[in-house]
Amino acid sequence: MNSRKIASVGFLIVVTAVVGFGSTASGEIVTLDLPELLGTYISDYPSGVLWVSIDLGTTFETINGVSMQLSGTLTPGLARDDGVEMPWHTGFAVGMNEPDPGSWLVFVGPYDGPFSEQNAFWGGGHPTWDFLLDGQAQLYAELLPNGFYSGVGVETPSAEITEAQLIVDGVVPEPATLSLLAIGGLALIRRKKH
Repeated sequence: MNSRKIASVGFLIVVTAVVGFGSTASGEIVTLDLPELLGTYISDYPSGVLWVSIDLGTTFETINGVSMQLSGTLTPGLARDDGVEMPWHTGFAVGMNEPDPGSWLVFVGPYDGPFSEQNAFWGGGHPTWDFLLDGQAQLYAELLPNGFYSGVGVETPSAEITEAQLIVDGVVPEPATLSLLAIGGLALIRRKKH
């Protein structure tokens, strides 16, 4: 086999390997700190909703699951019913897209004091995470006091959120830049030899 045929066969083998590498994808855990969600939430029932636009800085081929790491303190309020005072417990929720029963949701609580936990989103009406494949979505956060007593609220429940992090387990496409550089370099080497 002459050197020209060897170079051609070698070039095809390398291009095939490089293109194959460039088209693969890898499983990755992508995290995003959400400082917009930090702070104090105080509200009467029903609570107000804080909306945040997110950009994970990458796209996904598939998403296996999404969770939230939340830390902070939940403080129950106080309700009075027929002259008897009782705790008015609260939870804290983070959802995606619309705040309705069909959206993806994470709920923590009710607690009386500090908490730190990572929970997976669960979805009532969404079979997939396709809307998040472009790495962008709308999040909402809200204080969710338990059902209001038939009496009156004396002290409003509150939440102080000190940590909020979105965690996405998905398949991220590998960048094709390395493949293009390798192919260009091989073509240049081959051209110089002729």
